[in-house]
Amino acid sequence: MRSQGTRTGSTFAPGSVAVLVSLLFLGLLPWLGPPTLVSGLVAQDVRDGMPTPQADAAPLPPAEVVALLEDADTRERGTVELARLAGTLPADLATPWIQLLALSRSVPGEWVGPSARAVLNSHEGAEAEALEEIRGLLARVEADAQADPGDVPPADAEVSAPSVAPLLALAAALADPVDPRTGAEIRERIVRDWPDAREFPEAALRLARHLLADPERAPGGLTLLEELLVRRPSHPVAPEARRLRQEAIGRGVTPGDAPGPNSPDLDE
Repeated sequence: MRSQGTRTGSTFAPGSVAVLVSLLFLGLLPWLGPPTLVSGLVAQDVRDGMPTPQADAAPLPPAEVVALLEDADTRERGTVELARLAGTLPADLATPWIQLLALSRSVPGEWVGPSARAVLNSHEGAEAEALEEIRGLLARVEADAQADPGDVPPADAEVSAPSVAPLLALAAALADPVDPRTGAEIRERIVRDWPDAREFPEAALRLARHLLADPERAPGGLTLLEELLVRRPSHPVAPEARRLRQEAIGRGVTPGDAPGPNSPDLDE
């Protein structure tokens, strides 16, 4: 099993839930660095309705947090413990847990337990198994949606946060250690099919970064950055998108075809 790791000086002051989550993720953003910067931004999905944990309590071990999330009766507490756990993990382990934190507050409850189990398996070194688990869950969700289209809205539906997008974002995070190409393909689905989701800006930024690393696909990455900046100019990922755009232009990259959203420009 890989070490959980700890971070000294990581404590939470008592107070409102908004203060708790703000402190957690403001601390994570500079620590994780640009590649995982945007994962901390999912805190906006989990502020509301979360009880305030004890400020001096130590985080539970990952397996215990997952056990809480798997049980509907303890899931709310599990979400609180998940937020605390995510703040103590080193950068290479934190991203899937942070994605799980967003997912736990924005998808049907029956998706949370399997998602948490997949993240735990990845955390413990079984990355390939974790990826298969989350892809299996995604396949079941999409099969159910086809049987009952009301469960998951179509890509052109006027909804602010399609419930499948957090699951796709988590699947991409779990895919990255196993096969970055698969992670990019999953993010392409978010960009193409769920442009109104909260997960869109992060997916677009990370997909653009992946494309820019390939000289043949770099023009598509630049175009995707430009679309992101047009659609979400004031989103917290925008400064990093502008930096990458200027860097690409400085290398002589010109815009080209990219996976594009299927809906008109969005307001913040």
